[in-house]
Amino acid sequence: AEYDHLRAEYDHLRAEYEASRPPFECPMGVGNVWTHGPVAGRERLRADNGTTLHPCQKPALFARRMIEASTRPGDRVWVPFGGTLRESIAARDIARESAESARYVVTSELNEDGPDYIGAALRQYHGEGTRPVDPRQGRMF
Repeated sequence: AEYDHLRAEYDHLRAEYEASRPPFECPMGVGNVWTHGPVAGRERLRADNGTTLHPCQKPALFARRMIEASTRPGDRVWVPFGGTLRESIAARDIARESAESARYVVTSELNEDGPDYIGAALRQYHGEGTRPVDPRQGRMF
């Protein structure tokens, strides 16, 4: 009883700390080294003439993994170099699967080449010229 007030203060501070701490949760067995072949097929951003856009396009599954592992549902995600919209597409897919799990992406692109590929990324975001994900396709986690 003598230390109850100290314990209550500690519990309050601990709860405040846990709420402000960035989350990081990966399923058992998932490490910090991920491998994936080059982005190809319908996921690869291409110009109207078929040429490849953006030399360093990361897989949408990586963006999804990063968002799910490091944010909580309802969080806002800031992507300062997001011209290929990978994170936006991942957040849209998460929200479509479960509204309770939705995250919100705020992004920008300062690269001068951005106008070359943002249009293709927006078309892909809206599902134009892409095929739906096969439900039999395994998720990365």
